[in-house]
Amino acid sequence: VSTSQASMGAGGAIPARLCNHVDLVAEAAHLCPKTGADCKTETWMYVAAAVLGLSPEDPHLLMKSLCGSLPPQDTHNQEEKPSTMHNTGLNRSPCNLLCMMEQKYLFHLSSCVIALPVMKVDEAKAWTGKPYRVIVLCDDEKRGRATFQEVAQRVGLTRTNATAATQDNLDDAIALLTQILKFSAYTLENKPPPPSRRGAALWNVYKDQLASYRALYASLMDGVSRADLKNRVMAPTAKDLANKMVAVVDLGVLNQGDNKVIYPDPLLLAFKSSVNWTRKFAFQMIAEAEVVDSSQHQRDQDSVVGKEVEFGSNCDDGSLSYGGHT
Repeated sequence: VSTSQASMGAGGAIPARLCNHVDLVAEAAHLCPKTGADCKTETWMYVAAAVLGLSPEDPHLLMKSLCGSLPPQDTHNQEEKPSTMHNTGLNRSPCNLLCMMEQKYLFHLSSCVIALPVMKVDEAKAWTGKPYRVIVLCDDEKRGRATFQEVAQRVGLTRTNATAATQDNLDDAIALLTQILKFSAYTLENKPPPPSRRGAALWNVYKDQLASYRALYASLMDGVSRADLKNRVMAPTAKDLANKMVAVVDLGVLNQGDNKVIYPDPLLLAFKSSVNWTRKFAFQMIAEAEVVDSSQHQRDQDSVVGKEVEFGSNCDDGSLSYGGHT
């Protein structure tokens, strides 16, 4: 996140929209979780290191960059929580928002929408706040309430604002997501957990989920052992999208060049989409964002059986250096 971009939040800036119909109600979706007593934000502390270019060795600095100067009180009484005006960290930045129709259900609860920046990893790290193109992948709603075509319509995608992605678009977006997944798996298994008790407990839950998924995958695949999957994580492949229309949208065009629009940080968007991707396979490595301020929702995840995945090896350094935006 560019510091100059983040400072514009109080000057009438508005988050970017994923649809270009100004008369449609587009809700603001958070990418990184907002500060709360559940400590979900803490699972993003190494994401903050990657996005902001901070040292990953100082957990207190990372938490301050995420949550601002005043941490939340550890209480179940929502009325006793500090004012959100004091929580001025990365998770309150306008770059942590993307306006989308029906985001609460389709982008957060159901996780049937994945939005991936069409960027190489170095381009995402060097982002300066300018608009960019996004590949939008829509899946069938898990309870059969909507097909993927209907999901696309409900989030505001039409033939007038989306075009077919090229193979280069797909390669860049999938490569970025793959590196994000490797980074998350590496930090989860090799870096210290968050500093708070609740944050550390949630971290260990995700760590166990990843180990369980590997064990399940090994049991379903002939000739694959748990040892073969050590330091590996599931990653998408372009062949899964062969002969399918994949939508790509230009956020600058959708928002009509409005100079008050703040675009979502591409790394934050990619990390949020990585959560939606892994939840398709009944595990996650960082926390999902809240749907509404004071509510908690139980995840309803798809079965892993029948999913085709490919495992990519983690790099020793986590596949994503800690040099962020400047």
